[in-house]
Amino acid sequence: MPTHLLMTFVAVLFGVAGVALTFLPAELAQWAAGASPGPGGLLVLQVMGALYFAFAMVAWTARGSVLGGIYGRAVTIGNLTYALVAGLALARAAPAGSLVVWAAAALHLLLALVFGRMLLTHPARATPQARSSD
Repeated sequence: MPTHLLMTFVAVLFGVAGVALTFLPAELAQWAAGASPGPGGLLVLQVMGALYFAFAMVAWTARGSVLGGIYGRAVTIGNLTYALVAGLALARAAPAGSLVVWAAAALHLLLALVFGRMLLTHPARATPQARSSD
């Protein structure tokens, strides 16, 4: 998958999640877990929404950059770390959770694999365009 498509996908996915968690934390908790969190839980969900939205802004900004290998390493490592840790945490909680938790775990672990591959491979070199001699 080309990095600009991946980063656009991640930006949209995290942006939607960030806005939803910021403005609808109680409703999302009720839908995903079947229970309403207390005031502290709502605050944690809203802060998590801010983090998702921040990652979305980083991904959106980096979508046109060269990523892979040593290029864009900070963006790649940040996304890899988040996706791997979140995916493992969700997978650990998944047996007690719902289908939503399983789907979120699978998506995060898939993103971790993609970002891990991106980190370990050199980006495809663009073919130089021939200069026209006008």
